[in-house]
Amino acid sequence: MPEQKIRIGFQDVYYAVITVSSTGVYTYGTPKRLLGGRSMSLTPTGTNTGWNADNDPMYWVNHGDQGYDGTLNVASVGDDFREDCLGYVADTNGVLYLPANPTFNNFALLWQQDGDTLNTRWVLYNCACTGIGHEAQTGKAEDPTEYQIPISARERTDTHIVEAKLTDDSSANYTNWFSTVYTVA
Repeated sequence: MPEQKIRIGFQDVYYAVITVSSTGVYTYGTPKRLLGGRSMSLTPTGTNTGWNADNDPMYWVNHGDQGYDGTLNVASVGDDFREDCLGYVADTNGVLYLPANPTFNNFALLWQQDGDTLNTRWVLYNCACTGIGHEAQTGKAEDPTEYQIPISARERTDTHIVEAKLTDDSSANYTNWFSTVYTVA
């Protein structure tokens, strides 16, 4: 398989709502598409704790990988995502409203990152987001506004896995990546 040199694209953004059983086992709903994926920027969170011995400050280091924090930028946020993840509620007339104390639902986030020779499909297994802001401007759509969704990605508490990726485009898992959330074997 050729070696990936650069990343050049971002597309096919999906989310799948998480249900956690009373015994702590995660299951995922069917992935739904978030249209208009523009960009994503995630920064690792966590700390490294060291212990000194034998005059070596790195004698023992505990790497505390706690996932990622960042922003997902999309062209639009559909009503499904608002209801599924952001706590919006539809009234009997079909009007969506945001209650003062919404119930946010965690979700898996799936996407494809294009490269010069390979495309990589990713999943973050346990994401949460907070409310999204509103931005509008007058003028032509030459430079449209986008939604910025604050994302926190953490480990699944049942498997302690944060993320997974796949570049083998000949595998059934690659083909079905956006149909179901892949579970690490």
